[in-house]
Amino acid sequence: MRDFQKSKVYAWEQQSIRTHPNDFRIESINDTDKYANTILKDRGRKRRVPVEPHYHKNAGWSWSRREPRRIILPEGWARCSSVIIHEVSHHILPSGVKHREEFVSMYMFLLNRFLAIPIGELIDSSVEFGITHDTIGLENLLND
Repeated sequence: MRDFQKSKVYAWEQQSIRTHPNDFRIESINDTDKYANTILKDRGRKRRVPVEPHYHKNAGWSWSRREPRRIILPEGWARCSSVIIHEVSHHILPSGVKHREEFVSMYMFLLNRFLAIPIGELIDSSVEFGITHDTIGLENLLND
């Protein structure tokens, strides 16, 4: 299935999330690993997901993989809390969700929980980029 919201989500992150004052840098790969696995543990995940560095020159992406389960982060721009939360959101959800409504809802929930970005602010800014989320799913996460 096509990932219709991918470019919108990336633009939203670039302009609204990664510039938010609550987003912070995490310098060491060891600390990014601890941060990611703290979030996973909070969501009831018992299986650790290693965070590994990617040293390719001019790497402009990060990604998560289900098998083997890991998160790959280049040095520089990707070593911030919002990017780690983005990749962890992929690990929490079933394979194939990509950047659809369920992903956006989980991502918003985790941004609110771990970066204290108000949900209303996240919803309003996402709407400006034409991003849709699962309203009921988000409500359930917030009331869980």
